[in-house]
Amino acid sequence: MFKKQLLQKEEEEFSKLTLAPEQRQIVTALGNVLVKFIDIPLAPTLGFIWRSIKDWQVENKRSISELSTSSVDDRVNSVHKMTENLKGYLKKVLRSPSDEQKIDEGVDKMFAFYKSQFSTR
Repeated sequence: MFKKQLLQKEEEEFSKLTLAPEQRQIVTALGNVLVKFIDIPLAPTLGFIWRSIKDWQVENKRSISELSTSSVDDRVNSVHKMTENLKGYLKKVLRSPSDEQKIDEGVDKMFAFYKSQFSTR
């Protein structure tokens, strides 16, 4: 379903990161949900999730750690923007555009999981 060399790159990038324990827990939990819906190993999935977070931070000039003290609405809206970025990244590494629907469904399920498990912490 995905181009393997690009998945390897994301896996390597994620392995270099140092995350706070709470951030690592959330990213890993989200990745575990997403891999149930798309055919991709967990490690590169975590890389793509982190890439979407990193881009959100740059675009919004905010740190992801700020979300822990933000309002629920701000957290949900911010994470929604990150998931939209994630869809774009995953679609870029697809072998066939016919699998785009699987990406949308998987990321939407992951976002719903985030809202139910982490948005009100």
